[in-house]
Amino acid sequence: MKFLIQLIFTASFSLAFAQAPGHLGKRFVLGYGAHFSPAFSNPNAQNETIIGHKKTNPGSAETGSPAFNYTHEAYIEFAINTRFMLGFSGKFYRTNYDNAINAYSVNNNNSYNLSEDIQGYYKINGQSLCLYGKLYGKRYVAPWGRYIVFGPVLNLYNTTYDPNVMFQKATDYNTNQTIAPVSNYGSLNQSFVGFNILFGWGRTRIIANRITLDYGINMQVLSVPGLLYDLAQSSKNINYVNNTYIENTAGARIRGLNRINAFLKVGFLIF
Repeated sequence: MKFLIQLIFTASFSLAFAQAPGHLGKRFVLGYGAHFSPAFSNPNAQNETIIGHKKTNPGSAETGSPAFNYTHEAYIEFAINTRFMLGFSGKFYRTNYDNAINAYSVNNNNSYNLSEDIQGYYKINGQSLCLYGKLYGKRYVAPWGRYIVFGPVLNLYNTTYDPNVMFQKATDYNTNQTIAPVSNYGSLNQSFVGFNILFGWGRTRIIANRITLDYGINMQVLSVPGLLYDLAQSSKNINYVNNTYIENTAGARIRGLNRINAFLKVGFLIF
């Protein structure tokens, strides 16, 4: 009888402890994550793609490479209750756009003709700031187990181009002779802001009562329907005005990079 009472007491204590938020009393997780996605048609930070763009205007990226997009993430999370964690993360990434869409100039004053295709590429540095929630399944206790994640995202990104790399070939309007290349795509450094919504799912495992291992898939929801628009734009023989070219193409590149990613995160239960 005494043994049975002790067994019931121990089981009740263990169950009560298991239903407390956090793990062994620790509710804060501080960690680093890496996000990956294949660079099928748009280039990664090394200006490489797997298959590239259409043959009629392929862009400057090297194709046929096992190219991937890579995003760094720093995050902090707090277990509010047994099934829900609140987190904040900052993701940081670099990529390129390989000028696979044509452009035309509205400022040549009929003094020269420009080729429609743009040489080279421009660079993009981005940050995605996200306040998110993680809802764990009924069988699990945060921060352990399967979950879904969701929250608003603020995308901040900056572009930089080098006139010696990114330019259009020009010919004199009267003589049809080649003249100095033209590079006029607005300011050399430009900044943009975008909004999106994070959604994903994953699983957290805890190692040695201190280390969390997190893996799964996430996406920026508003970028998913944008895939059809971006594919339609890249498949058409369209031209953008040169001084708004970067504004028009950088947003599409950011959508592509953040559309769907696999991730692996390592965190530490701090207190």
